[in-house]
Amino acid sequence: MTSDLPTEYTIVADVALVKGLNGSGYSTGVTFQQTDGTQFYHFRLDHGVKTSAQLLRWPDKNSANNPPAKQETTVTDGQAYRLRVTVSSDKIIGYVDSVKQFEYDASAAGGTVGLRVYNAAALFDNVTVY
Repeated sequence: MTSDLPTEYTIVADVALVKGLNGSGYSTGVTFQQTDGTQFYHFRLDHGVKTSAQLLRWPDKNSANNPPAKQETTVTDGQAYRLRVTVSSDKIIGYVDSVKQFEYDASAAGGTVGLRVYNAAALFDNVTVY
């Protein structure tokens, strides 16, 4: 994880879901404004009933069922996608391969950046914070 994040920043990461591990939903992505293992935002590619790009907020237990932001998109196992999330003083904007997926009204200053995988094998490359 990185040190404390500023008020405005952009995270870029190339990610690929390789495969799910047990036949149920799986995902991977970046975390930010993370203060510990239970408090963070998570911008992820999700391969559940339908594939989508999602912004989740932990510890909100309803976040996984009703994400603050969600956009159906194509997610193919083994294919790399460039995730980009830009945080300003009042907005969080998520992109997959330069295509805007959502714009969410919130600030996410401070905390740290991390990588997260759920129920899957995944690859990460070119992780950068600007």
